[in-house]
Amino acid sequence: MANVYDCFDMRLIQKAVIYAALKHGAQKRKYNDSPYFLHPARVAARVAQTDMGRGNSNLIAASYLHDVVEDTDATVQDIENLFGVEVAAIVEMLTNPSKKDEHKNKNRAERKKIDREHLKTVPKEVKLIKLIDRIDNIKELDVNNSFAKLYGRESELLAEVLTGVDDELHKELVCLIQGLLGICAACGDEAKLSTYCAIENEDKILSICEACAAHAHLNGYVDYKFK
Repeated sequence: MANVYDCFDMRLIQKAVIYAALKHGAQKRKYNDSPYFLHPARVAARVAQTDMGRGNSNLIAASYLHDVVEDTDATVQDIENLFGVEVAAIVEMLTNPSKKDEHKNKNRAERKKIDREHLKTVPKEVKLIKLIDRIDNIKELDVNNSFAKLYGRESELLAEVLTGVDDELHKELVCLIQGLLGICAACGDEAKLSTYCAIENEDKILSICEACAAHAHLNGYVDYKFK
């Protein structure tokens, strides 16, 4: 019986894991102070479970490395020397061009637009990593954080660029964005979202208002809880 790992170049992936862990080192995530490396590890794990990710060792390695050029002293040339041209190209495409010195004096909205325009030009495989990256970022962000609404609006614009990559993941992203913006996924009204509802027999979590949660519970939905 074939091992599930047989379709991957585990030496390449393990090297990417070690390199990312060393480069991110003691870095912490901005909004929950968890070890930074856990983020690329979660992204890589989800990419590996997709149709595009299965057996694509370069894509998995790039998922682990997707923030090292942007957030550490690593360079694209370093990545190419260690992991090859294809992995380096993916990491470079995932590095926001707005970080370049020529854009440092632009305001946030202008920089985010530059990054979205860049993403329009990249292959689906690269957009897949970005899609999962944004999902993971939002999951770590407290909806009550003052930054949440701005990040939600920026994510709405980003989601428009990330269509046609993976429909289920895109739906998940949209749902999470609605939660940040205080939009009930059931009725569409803006409200204080104090409830999460798990849909029976489906692996989905929706951010919904209390009224819709009560209605859902009466109609066979399960596991809703108040925050």
